[in-house]
Amino acid sequence: MDKKRALFLIAIMAYSGSLQAKEQKADAAPLRPEVEYRAGALRDPMEPYLNKEDANPTPKKQEAAAAEPVLPALVIQGVMWGLDDPLAIINNKVVRKDDVIQGVRIIDINKSGVTVFFANRQHVIAVAALSQKQAQAKAETEDVSAKNQAILDRIIKGGGAK
Repeated sequence: MDKKRALFLIAIMAYSGSLQAKEQKADAAPLRPEVEYRAGALRDPMEPYLNKEDANPTPKKQEAAAAEPVLPALVIQGVMWGLDDPLAIINNKVVRKDDVIQGVRIIDINKSGVTVFFANRQHVIAVAALSQKQAQAKAETEDVSAKNQAILDRIIKGGGAK
């Protein structure tokens, strides 16, 4: 029995010794490595995006901005978008996707307008407001709808149509 007890005590001491060695190794190693931020030529993320020079452009920058080409005047008279190949009438000319009119390339045609590419920029030209006749017809339709609704309300209340 004494041999078993002695072996047991030796095993416990060996185990506790190995635990102490592991704890010492863990204490010696830092929890988190130290990191040094070296951005070099990168922008400081805490500074405003625009620097003072960009906020107040110099005359040279203003001249460069003024020299940018201006999008030619394009008036959309009509758009047909429900087709396999949508069409638009721009400045009294029928155009398709990828056509060029006055140096402007047509990129997309949809019911809200025409997307064009000019001077390395993409622009969206919205469909013009309703014509005067279309606006008048819409107002008349809304007026008739309001009258019909009033008649229906009287019929439902039991007053009959007048």
